[in-house]
Amino acid sequence: MPAPLGAPRARGLIPPAEFLPLAEVHGLMGPLTERVLQCAIAQLADWRGRGLDLRISVNLSASNLLDTGLPGRLAELLTRHAVPPASLVLEVTESVLLTDPERSLAVLAGLTALGVAVSIDDFGTGYSSLAYLRDLPVTELKLDRSFTADLCTDERTAAIIAGTVDLAHRLGLRVVAEGVEDDRTLARLHALGCDVSQGYLHSPALPAPLLERWLLDREVVPASPSR
Repeated sequence: MPAPLGAPRARGLIPPAEFLPLAEVHGLMGPLTERVLQCAIAQLADWRGRGLDLRISVNLSASNLLDTGLPGRLAELLTRHAVPPASLVLEVTESVLLTDPERSLAVLAGLTALGVAVSIDDFGTGYSSLAYLRDLPVTELKLDRSFTADLCTDERTAAIIAGTVDLAHRLGLRVVAEGVEDDRTLARLHALGCDVSQGYLHSPALPAPLLERWLLDREVVPASPSR
């Protein structure tokens, strides 16, 4: 039966690429990011209260990095929920930073001053990666899936990843590989010293309750944080 006029339609899980551009165009990215941050930090507080010391990553858009009030609001959220800033990772892409570099860097400096981690997402696909490694207080690099997909079939790609991991570690950065889909790729990344991997080999995206069950099933639930 058709839904009554005006009733919400259930579409299930909607990929970010389908709605984020609309949110950006209509000036809704700020409120949307605020809501995501509120949910993420509340979830971190809930997990910590039950002995799960996990990190959550949240993507920031170009408009977020032009919002000079964001660091203050984020500080209030972290304080209200008693969540350590290092438990939150803020992901930015090089293309986002290029929108207004001076203002973006100022906002990022305010965010990192809180103690939150900063990750360069889709690393290797931009044009100024090394400059950002020099100028930003970056904590993490996320290797784009286009590199991990070819790791086991292209030696030039393998050389790039090996060099990137070595450089990142020399700078004290964590390396995350995106798009890991098979055991062979995972083993090669491990041999190269990559710190963390994500992808469908491990699991699709899961809501918090199912993620907790996933962790329990694998008996890798992190220990309670030290008091």
